[in-house]
Amino acid sequence: MHATIIPEEWQFEKEVVCFNCQTKATQVVRIKDRQGSVICSVCGAQRHYVIRSVIYGTDTPPMAPVGMKYDAWAFAKTSECLNCKEHARHSVHLDEYKMNVICDECGFSRVLKLDYLVFPHVLSHE
Repeated sequence: MHATIIPEEWQFEKEVVCFNCQTKATQVVRIKDRQGSVICSVCGAQRHYVIRSVIYGTDTPPMAPVGMKYDAWAFAKTSECLNCKEHARHSVHLDEYKMNVICDECGFSRVLKLDYLVFPHVLSHE
């Protein structure tokens, strides 16, 4: 009988201006398996990313071109690599359109691209 591996959810936080409400707020970044999200703690706006490709080796795809409206973010997490099975540091790079998760040990990269946005309903305070 084979054991099922349940993917670990990674969570990071970044204090920046929200793309939706333009308020400086904690943006909660979540990554699990083949998807990722960024959720504003103030307005609830969300960016969702889904896996588009994997790369074996060290040819990590570049992030989006310079001139983006928002800065790229960088995080790191030590976890078991899906490819080499080593307990290694993983670099996470995130911009407006793409999220790269890269094993620093073997170079295995998961490339997630922006799939959709969620804009919460604005409640009227009358």
